[in-house]
Amino acid sequence: MTQLAIITGDSPATLLARMEQELAAVPLPPFDDEWIVVQSLGMERWVRQQLALRQGCAASLVMPFPAAFCRRLAVGLQRDTQFATGDGITIDVRYEEQALVWRLFALLQDPALLAHDIYEPLRAFLEGATDAKRYGLARRIAARFDEYRLYRPDVLVGWEEGRNDLTQNVHEPWQASLWRELLGAERPSHFARWFLSTIERLEEIGERPQGLPERVSVFGVSTLPPLFVRLLRAVARFVPVTFYVLLPDANSWKAGASGHPLFERFGQSSRDLLTTLLSPDAQGESPHTEHVATPRHTGASHLLQQLQSGLRTATVTPLAMATDDRSLTVHVCHSPMRELEVLRDQLLDAFANDATLRPHDVLVMAPDVEQYAPLMEAIFGHARSRNAEERPSIPFRVADRTMARESAPARAVSTLLTLVHARLTASEVLELLSQPLVREAAGMTAAQVDQVTGWIEQAAIRWGYDGSARASRHGVPPFEENSWRNGLDRLLAGYAAGRTEALVNGVLPVAGDLVGDTDLLGTFVAWIEQLFGQVDALQADRPLVDWTRALRECLAWLVASDDANERAAIDLVGQQLERLGELATGRPDGRAALFAADQSVTFEVVRDWVLDALASDEHTSGFLTGGLTLCAMKPMRAIPHRIIAMLGLDDRAYPRRLRRAAFDIMASDIRLGDRDPRADDRQLVLDTIMSAGDRLLLSYVGRSQKNNAELAPSIVVAELLDQLDLMCPGPVLPSQHLRVLHRLQPFSPDYFAQPEGGDTRLFSFDAHLAASVAGSAIRHDAPPFLPALPPARTLARDWQRGAEPLLELTIDDLVDTWLNPAKVYCKRVLQLTVAADDTLVEDVEPMAMDGLLRYQLQQEMLDRALHARRDLPRELALAVAGGALPAGALGAEWYERLRSELAPLLHRVGTPRFLDPLVVDVAGSDWVLRGHLGNQLPHEQWRVRAAKLNVKDKARAWIAHVVRCAATSPVTTRVMARDKELLLPPLTNAMQQLDFLVQGVRAVQTTPLPYFIEAAGAYRDKVRKGEPGIPAAAVAFAKDDDFGRGDIADPYVQLLWRGWNPVEECAEQFSALADGFWSTFDEVAGS
Repeated sequence: MTQLAIITGDSPATLLARMEQELAAVPLPPFDDEWIVVQSLGMERWVRQQLALRQGCAASLVMPFPAAFCRRLAVGLQRDTQFATGDGITIDVRYEEQALVWRLFALLQDPALLAHDIYEPLRAFLEGATDAKRYGLARRIAARFDEYRLYRPDVLVGWEEGRNDLTQNVHEPWQASLWRELLGAERPSHFARWFLSTIERLEEIGERPQGLPERVSVFGVSTLPPLFVRLLRAVARFVPVTFYVLLPDANSWKAGASGHPLFERFGQSSRDLLTTLLSPDAQGESPHTEHVATPRHTGASHLLQQLQSGLRTATVTPLAMATDDRSLTVHVCHSPMRELEVLRDQLLDAFANDATLRPHDVLVMAPDVEQYAPLMEAIFGHARSRNAEERPSIPFRVADRTMARESAPARAVSTLLTLVHARLTASEVLELLSQPLVREAAGMTAAQVDQVTGWIEQAAIRWGYDGSARASRHGVPPFEENSWRNGLDRLLAGYAAGRTEALVNGVLPVAGDLVGDTDLLGTFVAWIEQLFGQVDALQADRPLVDWTRALRECLAWLVASDDANERAAIDLVGQQLERLGELATGRPDGRAALFAADQSVTFEVVRDWVLDALASDEHTSGFLTGGLTLCAMKPMRAIPHRIIAMLGLDDRAYPRRLRRAAFDIMASDIRLGDRDPRADDRQLVLDTIMSAGDRLLLSYVGRSQKNNAELAPSIVVAELLDQLDLMCPGPVLPSQHLRVLHRLQPFSPDYFAQPEGGDTRLFSFDAHLAASVAGSAIRHDAPPFLPALPPARTLARDWQRGAEPLLELTIDDLVDTWLNPAKVYCKRVLQLTVAADDTLVEDVEPMAMDGLLRYQLQQEMLDRALHARRDLPRELALAVAGGALPAGALGAEWYERLRSELAPLLHRVGTPRFLDPLVVDVAGSDWVLRGHLGNQLPHEQWRVRAAKLNVKDKARAWIAHVVRCAATSPVTTRVMARDKELLLPPLTNAMQQLDFLVQGVRAVQTTPLPYFIEAAGAYRDKVRKGEPGIPAAAVAFAKDDDFGRGDIADPYVQLLWRGWNPVEECAEQFSALADGFWSTFDEVAGS
């Protein structure tokens, strides 16, 4: 007599309570395990937690997935004499999917085998194929064979008996032949044969065999292979087997029964399962059935409860929809990020209105968890670092991430493997080096990686190791410029030879501050050379055992950590790599080898295998581990939560579309119980509706970010809204009321200030954005850097002659001070250096000239022309060697274009014969100025600029003019630019003017000077016209648009004068400094 029972329930909680009651009614002996078969990690975790909460303890629970249950059952049955002598009682692991991949790969490499006529379809596909393509085909065939063993075991057994015509698929003959090749002369017990033989034996014998559990519970499944159902039916002859199936009502699944329209649309998977379960077994016996229902809700109920009640009773009754009902909502957003921003506000609203609600009561599901996980961290994770009053935090966990995304060592290995055949661009290599474990193994800190990034940009490194590697791997000419080898040589030459325009061993040195850290330079160069050595080594074919050794060595070189958790993650990746070698050597547990130990395998095949192994989610964690859970929309994931959100319900993303291979025999031989991902996804929506306690939020990208065009939702959303429209009589349809159309940006005023008649469902809990929209932004800027403004004073009044110690300074000190006194004060007085913005490296050699690069090259060309050092071929060679111009004809063409643009200015300049640089040594009453002035003629000095003249050029020229006139007899300074020419006549009061400039240098050593070059230029322009200068100076100071940037754009000005408006608040001192510097200039220059 069968002991099979089918218990259906309208909610997981109801089913769990019934299972708990069943287990408690007949408790097992203390040392016996309770077997509960589940089909998802989330369900397993939820059942354990709930049983522990209800009973105080949940021990001795064995909760395998169906495949694992079969393996454990096989091991147990081996102890029984009724099975020990039977044929096919053990499971041969050589016929599992991963083992089949390599065995099939070996067969597909055998030309003698494929020469048979039966393999004509394969020969056509594999003609000229690489090993990677053969391996890819082997993976696809293995996946099909793995599916056949569960859903078509009779076909596999028929093939073993020599039949090729069991289906209507034209590709069956060669698949049957391949299967027989895998078997050879033996008759092994693969999974399908084990199933069939075990079922047959269990149906034949009369006594209960040893090794069976005392009872088996199957909980929360909505679909199972019919073969597994048959096995459990056979087991039920000897021990109780109980299925707990989620089903809204007791009768809707039956043929001809009138069920709820939503169950008819979404419940195909559970209907098929129950049809299989409730059909009579081999002895004609039917299982016991029972339906447990959730107690009816009394009193007022919201829309979600009414919908659930209708599904439980299989009745379509009119639904009452209150205007403030938020139990079921559909949110239309413009992007996945906006979906999460909206979700955050919806959850904060729920927490604010219900003090009993906790983050662990919320479940968030998405079709592609990898798409939403980084956005989740950006939105929910960012909230944790913000002021709690502005944006309260919601703790969360992400489940179902692959090892390659969740594990830092796996991510590093994946990145390295993708680099082997890549162009090895600067950004790709830096992406690898920037990973913390890689950086630690390289012996660098995060700050040092930033410094190295600057070196890469300065050395103009773009891609490729060297010219020969570019030619051999990418089929381009073997040019060395902008390669890693060329860039490293430039850095090393800069360390050895310093800054020079001469080529050193064919490269142009890069020197200066960038290579001041010799230890770091050596570490960086060694790591890059080791990286390319690893890349080269990985391209060689080798046997699998050697591949494992090479990959383990690569892993040991690539990553390192002192953290115990990270070391455990590294060991886990190493274990995955060891599995590769075990394919050829066998495993310690006695499993045989699957691939020839001496057969070489290409890198592409090994790379695909490793990436597949690291893409597995078998080691995933984070499900129901505290806080809100974000997980993937996997079948049988409907776990009760008070709030459930389903994101990403887009037309193309959900439900999944089943795309079977052309050679898949199941496509032409469809049977009851076949796996249908699309039906499973629709079933998940139905189960989720029944599992949501208080609220169900559905969300999809329904508007284009580009033009706000409407995008279609998933068909399940459309069908749900259509059905609700039919069930809700009234002037406002649910498809209109439940659908919330969100704005493109979270700072839209509609979220903070609702106009009369506006949509009250639009709201935000972001106080920062709310205040910004209201015009009174809550700011948490740092306090002013200067506690008070410097006292108003003039340079001449505060620094009397002889009152200060002797000041020794250079001409550069004058220029630096009067162009940017804030920078001088921060760096020289406060010893503060503002970190530069992140350096963005380029990945391609220069093909076109931007404005800055064009100016730099033309200025260098101009300086060489002025000093008669112009050698056109050498000049071009230096530009190419420096990475500024591309190699070859394109670089020559750009050089000619730059030269022709500069020609008018060169013509005006002519060929002056400059004297040697003037040595300056000028002494004042309490100061000494030293330095050198170039571009000197007997009665003139020149300053030539390959661009338009600006205020900084005028300031530099004026300082040089004052110094020149004070150092010797007064001379003229000629300033030539592309747009104009400026003459500064001899200055008779040069020492007085120079003393003013020097006192500015002395002043900035003790106090900030409220002087700003751009603002001063605008100020003097207005003063010359007799107009007020301070308003124009304030505008120039704060300017930041497409037409220019003011003084405030400088990071040192931003830091030093933070919290102040120095032009207006220090107007008197600013005016005095600007007048003192520029008034004499305006007089002598006439402008």
